Amino acid sequence: MVIALLRYAVITAARVLATASAALVGLANLLGISTEVSSTPAGRKRKADKQQRQIHSQASTEDCHYESRKYDFLRVAGTQYGYGGRIEDLSKIEFSRLRGRVYVDHAGATLYSEKQLRAAHQDLSTQLYSNPHSGHVAWCGDASASEAEMHARALTLAMCNASERDYECIFVSGATGAMKLVAESFPWSRDSRFVYTQDNHNSAVGMRELALNAGASAVAVNFVPDIPEGMLEPEKWQLITRSGQHSESSKPQSHSLFAYPLESNFSGARYDLQHVGRVQQHGLQVVPVNAGSSPDQIPGDHKERWYILLDAAKACCSAPPDLSQSPADFVALSFYKIFGYPTGLGALLVRKEALQILDRAYFGGGAVSASVADADFFRRRPGAAGLEDGTPAYLAIASLAHGFAQLNKLGSFPAIEQHTATLTRWLADRLALLRHSNDQPVCVLYGAHAQKGAAVPASSCGIQRLAGAVGQGPVVAFNVLRPDGSFVGYREVEKLAGLCSILLRTGCFCNPGACQAHLGLSHQDVISNYEAGHVCWDDNDLINGRPTGAVRVSFGYMSTFADADAVFRSTDLFPCPLTPCLPLVQQGTSNQILHECSGVSLGQVFVYPIKSCAGFAPESWPLGQNGLLYDREWALVDGDGAALTQKKLPRLATIRPTIDMDAGMLPVHAPGMAKSCVVPLPKEQARHLIMQVGTSPAQSDAVSDWFSEALGVRCWLVRQQDGSRRAVERSQLLQRFANEGQFLAISLSSLGDVNRRLAEKQGSNATCSTPPFQVEAERFRPNLLFSGGMEPYAEDTWRTLHIGECHFNVTGPCARCQVVCTDPEAGQRGGPEPLLTLAAYRRTRGQIHFGILLENASQAQPASQWLRVGHPVLVSP
Repeated sequence: MVIALLRYAVITAARVLATASAALVGLANLLGISTEVSSTPAGRKRKADKQQRQIHSQASTEDCHYESRKYDFLRVAGTQYGYGGRIEDLSKIEFSRLRGRVYVDHAGATLYSEKQLRAAHQDLSTQLYSNPHSGHVAWCGDASASEAEMHARALTLAMCNASERDYECIFVSGATGAMKLVAESFPWSRDSRFVYTQDNHNSAVGMRELALNAGASAVAVNFVPDIPEGMLEPEKWQLITRSGQHSESSKPQSHSLFAYPLESNFSGARYDLQHVGRVQQHGLQVVPVNAGSSPDQIPGDHKERWYILLDAAKACCSAPPDLSQSPADFVALSFYKIFGYPTGLGALLVRKEALQILDRAYFGGGAVSASVADADFFRRRPGAAGLEDGTPAYLAIASLAHGFAQLNKLGSFPAIEQHTATLTRWLADRLALLRHSNDQPVCVLYGAHAQKGAAVPASSCGIQRLAGAVGQGPVVAFNVLRPDGSFVGYREVEKLAGLCSILLRTGCFCNPGACQAHLGLSHQDVISNYEAGHVCWDDNDLINGRPTGAVRVSFGYMSTFADADAVFRSTDLFPCPLTPCLPLVQQGTSNQILHECSGVSLGQVFVYPIKSCAGFAPESWPLGQNGLLYDREWALVDGDGAALTQKKLPRLATIRPTIDMDAGMLPVHAPGMAKSCVVPLPKEQARHLIMQVGTSPAQSDAVSDWFSEALGVRCWLVRQQDGSRRAVERSQLLQRFANEGQFLAISLSSLGDVNRRLAEKQGSNATCSTPPFQVEAERFRPNLLFSGGMEPYAEDTWRTLHIGECHFNVTGPCARCQVVCTDPEAGQRGGPEPLLTLAAYRRTRGQIHFGILLENASQAQPASQWLRVGHPVLVSP
């Protein structure tokens, strides 16, 4: 007993004081006790992550107004925020893997708790779960998979306050799978109607296709406010039918379906659950656009029975529906949106009365009571089992209990809703008040938040708040405006947020109807944008000055005030002074007057033989047809022929090729490789390693194996043949695997200005004792580095330049990406610098510029032209 008490005391003390008392942890280990801090992956990571968390903490303290803002927030939020003071520990201990990053995409997928994951792992490690269809008997205290499944169904129904007497819980792959199951099984007929709100996820809109194929009609509607009772009358609509689809109704009564979200995944707007009862009791009456004011009528004595499908996937993150008060017939949800893990699992809650009408053609293993292989005979199992195909995901289902337990410890959904609402209101209020120096709004907000913002010209946007919303979920959807009222592209905002370690979501969020309504896009606009090349998830965020999507910030149960404040502080980058874009080269510039820039000379030359790999710096180097001779003439490609770049594989920076002209070889070195790889330089008759871009790799297996081993990914070395071209937007330049231009140039003075700004930024933090973070020229991968007495960014104004016998035209600025954040020595992506600093003052039209792009404008043959370090530079502004 004494030993047991001692062991318990040591465990308790070690857990509380682990970070301050290594002695207690050591004593626990001597006693053979495994404490949570020392035995779990989170505990082992804590020391490694401590420094990065300190950096994040210092980032907050850099803002002298942070504590003041937090004090004001807490004073208003009161006890609704933070689960009684537990939120800070919850965030640091159970979500330590964030390591200073701000995650605000909980509408996309929330995060799983590390404690929740450990509990699930412990469960699966100690329980023997087998296929529930096998009917194995559990022994020695084990819980069977069938028992775990029954428990998970009960927890899911309880979450929505649904009685097991009235509802079945069917496990599916997710909310999309739930809606697909309803669409496939619903008894559509020619008299059926599928009515869905315009504000709906694609998974609900996609049900329309099955309805139309079965001969039913479909229509998208919007709610009309201030009609509290009686028949629901949505706004005018345009009927959708499909020619050639005429399914005959075999029953005197048709079945129609009304689908709407409890909470919009676009704006977080919440819609009234009372619509459920109204439609079930009174049906729907809608007025077609082309039918004046006459209500839609079903001819003859035909009767119509309405059913309700409720998309609760987003709402269940914080406020699940109460089905005891509003008994929707079908409710779709996904568990990864509720507590992060497991993924690939959702549920369809079906009212037992509505279950009787579902008639699905397909059946899988376990879904039938009997079937005959050589005759047209089968009998489906009753209840949920008859609609679940094959073996259920029983291990994932068993893990659901640990997700529910995690939320219950915080006070479950009422506490989560209160907590997230405080953050949502605070951020929406702050964004609504932001103003440019000319007093124009910085943001236009959507959803229930729209009424907080200033009026935005109707010509620049659509409907900020859709009719019928009765509340607001933990979402802030918005777009950013420039001082002149034009829009900032949402991709630009996303990239700026990423530089601040903020993970948010941009686009239309798979909700085309809400996107169209809020952004003022007609269906013809969407079709025209598609025909112009815009598709979901691309970078075409502005077309003709109008946004094609928005920015979405969404909070989860573990979100903190620091997260909301980080989003708010990131808006400091929005009103960036817009520097003019460099003009494109004009014809006839060779006659312009050249002058020598105050001692400016060519300081260094860099050659990068293999795309995205390291370069070398010779004292002199000849020009080739496409830039510097052999510069980016080779690339490493994957099995699909796509070139590997540092954007996705920073380790490329550690591959160090050089050129040995005398030996005619390309030696390549890499860390960890005992031998270097030597590739022959191309000769007229040589075929080894030569390929035309766009064909299959044809090269030595030994070379491919060397690079694959060095990088840890399967790849092939390819070379672009002489005379091949790559199209460039600015002009048809001959170039190799370079991204934008034949030559990239920066100046030492501009690089010095970047480092000065970095030092000032770090120096403003009085608690920081580390040396200032500085960057070297290699981070920007220039071909030419200018040195001498010139002002920072003087090269921005250059149009033409002479270096020795070589003549160049400036084709424009160089747009920068996250590659400049890669440490070229370590081959690892560091923090957001220097891109974050550049974004504050070198951003133009959504791009961050540093350096200039050049093209060879000399008349002489490239082989006779050499660049030498020390050559003076003559320029024409």
